[in-house]
Amino acid sequence: MSKQPKKRERKSVSFSMEDPIEKELFEYCEQSTMDFSPLCKAALREYMARAKRNMIRLEGGKIMLSPKDIENLITMR
Repeated sequence: MSKQPKKRERKSVSFSMEDPIEKELFEYCEQSTMDFSPLCKAALREYMARAKRNMIRLEGGKIMLSPKDIENLITMR
């Protein structure tokens, strides 16, 4: 009997409440009326598009985005 491939995979996101930027991101997500999964997917899609155009890069393993940057990514402003 062969296994069927999974139809969905999950990734979790952790936020450090000791890091002011991560705490601000977490609080923004908590206040957002948009579900977290589509929010993350929209931000990842935009990151991928910008990375392909060399518009943003990782610094020290972190992408630094403000809540306003995330809102702009989602609304594609």
